[in-house]
Amino acid sequence: SQEPPASLSPAFLTSMGNACSHGAPLDDTKPLPSTDPAVEDPDDDGAAVRPWYQRPLPLTPVTRKSAHELTAAEEDRILAAWLRMMRNEDGPGTSRYFRLALIHGGSSWPSTHLAAMQNPVPSYCTHGVECFPNWHRIYMLEFEQTLRRADLENGGDGNIGLPYWDWTRQPEGGPFLPSLAQRLMATNEYDGVPSEGGLFHATFLPLDQQGNQLAPREEDGTLFYKTNPWNSRVDAELRTYCLEWFGVGESLQAYLEMSDPRRAALALDAAPHGSVHVAVGSLGRRERGTEMVGQVPTAGFHPLFWLHHCNVDRAYESFLQTPAGRGAEAAFYANRFLDGREAGFPDGQWGRCEPSAVSACTPRHLAG
Repeated sequence: SQEPPASLSPAFLTSMGNACSHGAPLDDTKPLPSTDPAVEDPDDDGAAVRPWYQRPLPLTPVTRKSAHELTAAEEDRILAAWLRMMRNEDGPGTSRYFRLALIHGGSSWPSTHLAAMQNPVPSYCTHGVECFPNWHRIYMLEFEQTLRRADLENGGDGNIGLPYWDWTRQPEGGPFLPSLAQRLMATNEYDGVPSEGGLFHATFLPLDQQGNQLAPREEDGTLFYKTNPWNSRVDAELRTYCLEWFGVGESLQAYLEMSDPRRAALALDAAPHGSVHVAVGSLGRRERGTEMVGQVPTAGFHPLFWLHHCNVDRAYESFLQTPAGRGAEAAFYANRFLDGREAGFPDGQWGRCEPSAVSACTPRHLAG
């Protein structure tokens, strides 16, 4: 089996506060204040009347584990919380999962049928810029907090972390793609109702501009990103793409050794981050379902996106522990208040606080 780079930690902690948002050390087990009031005040008497996705979370860091290392019970729990996020709250297209996935690519791309939805939204994600890892870090935290709240709704204690898919290695005797990812992709029913759309139930998408349910079908009539059962041949093909063709382990190690944090952020975006997107998306050319991971407008809807980006965030955290990363972080904290605005809103579109700025078009609740 391939071993991960020595400087990449096997697991890391996420705090409920601004640690993830601003790059503070994730191995600091001391909880920090959060911009999310539902996290900041777990004893709020009004919590009982809030929707489940706004309820308080325990002020306790959680550990993000390798998806390859999860126990069967941990997989079951995460899968159940994931499916709870997929359930609509108030009619078609109102699940928390749909809301979160839409933030990344929006609905304005004419290449997808999401362009026909009511109340279109722009794409908020950042790529090819220095704030790429920071924007996606906040995005992962938002998803993780919702997953934890779904666990609370299911009767758990909320102390679960978003697992990461370590695409630099294949465990001895195990699959390259973790079992959890395979199970998420194989979901074919919701609340006991068979799902014709594979990953998505019949009303996962919103209504179109004429008031009709967006049908989960592509122009050629095939189901909307219908996934096929995973098998050893596809697993081996993905391993070849990642480890041999794209050499994601080598590109990851090269990123961790870079001395210029601005160039490093751009390098991480291209490879290994972009390489894994292309590798997974390329599988869909022959077996429908994973091609969506290779396209910005639709990537966030696929479960592999979240497990993949959790590992990208793990790589970014490892970079922040290097001399170059610590220097960039120190510069951010020294300069982030110079423009007189709140933390997370440096002046200009990218700001003098690069590479730790966020996009000016990022939703305010994601930028704190």
